[in-house]
Amino acid sequence: MVQMTKRSALALLAVACVAVILLYGCDGSGDVTPPSGTLQVMIIDAPASQLSELHVRMTRVTLTNRSLATVTVLEDRDIPDDIDLLALANDPLSLGSAELLAGSYTHLTVEFSDEPGAHWLVTSDGQRRDVQLADGNRQLQVLLLPDFNLQAGSVATLLLDFSGAASVHQRSDGTWVLQPVVSGTVLPANPQFGTLRGTVSELGGAPLQVPPGLRAAVFLEMPAGPREVQSIAELESDGSFSFPRVPVRQYALVVRFAEADWSPVGDPLLQEFGAVDVARRPVQVNANSTTVVNTTVVR
Repeated sequence: MVQMTKRSALALLAVACVAVILLYGCDGSGDVTPPSGTLQVMIIDAPASQLSELHVRMTRVTLTNRSLATVTVLEDRDIPDDIDLLALANDPLSLGSAELLAGSYTHLTVEFSDEPGAHWLVTSDGQRRDVQLADGNRQLQVLLLPDFNLQAGSVATLLLDFSGAASVHQRSDGTWVLQPVVSGTVLPANPQFGTLRGTVSELGGAPLQVPPGLRAAVFLEMPAGPREVQSIAELESDGSFSFPRVPVRQYALVVRFAEADWSPVGDPLLQEFGAVDVARRPVQVNANSTTVVNTTVVR
């Protein structure tokens, strides 16, 4: 009887060990390895008509899960000391990758250097100017909508889409201020991109007339759910806009005015769309191709 009990205990222990290994895996040393996945981080930006360069120094990227636990994705040593965001309009930059615990993540945090001279720009006329962090705030939190669920054994890409034109503005005293506008989008391991360009005009065909002291831009938003802005392109004087590289998917195209610091002014402008006028025009961007949208606003 004693021998049978030992055998039964050993059998139960073996079954339990196999179950644990199947569920969590093992690293070969006998220690249980929690399930994990790989997250690649890429960064991209859209052009800014008043700037030719916009240099920033990022020092950390973290993710927060549903339990409010924070995990570091990239450290200062992993990130280039100087990143010219406007050079990434046609060629996204891969910052690196990290192995993370599988699970659901709700938002990311990007930290920026507060060292003097860490951020600077070059205006369209060739003038270099230092840029200060708005209110000295080093951290920027970006919601992931919907929550990002990293599957065990999977590979995903986190795209940080900066809007350079909307991220900096010049104060009345001439100081340039950096208040980053960034969206975080989770894409497949090998994301595909397309180009979106076009014009915004008044009824009759003239370029959109922008009220004095304001600026106008095209905002790409998610087509359903929370109206999270994915990217922003400022309108040129002729009413044209361009998103050289954006992820393949459907968007809602929104035209609106904004203050110098990119605070929205009023409601989005209505656009002609078939037999109706819409504030959010559906647009499909396809892989390795250019989508052209020439839209007319109704006021």
